[in-house]
Amino acid sequence: MVEITSARVRLRPFGSDDLTTFAAYRCDPEVARYQSWDSTYSMTDAHRFFESQTSLVFGLPGDWFQLAIVDRKVGTLCGDCAVRVTADQPETAEVGITLARTSQGRGLATEALIALLTGLFVEADWFKGEWSTLRIYAMLNREWRDPRRG
Repeated sequence: MVEITSARVRLRPFGSDDLTTFAAYRCDPEVARYQSWDSTYSMTDAHRFFESQTSLVFGLPGDWFQLAIVDRKVGTLCGDCAVRVTADQPETAEVGITLARTSQGRGLATEALIALLTGLFVEADWFKGEWSTLRIYAMLNREWRDPRRG
C-alpha cells in the first residue's frame, strides 16, 4: 500500500468511500475544463475508475495510477494525483494533479507534488517480517557525474 504524507496532505490509494466526493469534483465544469473527462462525470464513471485501479501497481510502467489527496487538517478527500511511468522510457514519469475547486489556491497541489517527488512511502515495503517506510530521492545522471553542474 502506497501512502505518502506531508504537513498538510496525505496521498493514499482510493477507497470506495471516496467515490461520491471524487465524482462531485470531477463533474464540476471548472475542474473538468482542462482534463481528459467532461463535466458529465457520473458515479458510474467513478465506480469504473475505482475498479480499474484495483489491479494497478504504483510505479510500474503502463497505466495511470491515481492516489487520493486528503487534506490532513479536515481528513477529507480534496483531489487526486495521477502518476504514469512511461512504458517506452521507464526512467520517465508523468504526473498530474486535480483538486476540487474548494481546495484550489491554497498550495495543496504544490505540496502534494513535492511530497510525491521527495517520496516518503509509509509502510510501503515488507522487509524482514515487518512493514518498513521508504524515502526515495532521484538524481539525474549528469548530476551524479558532475555534482557542481546540478
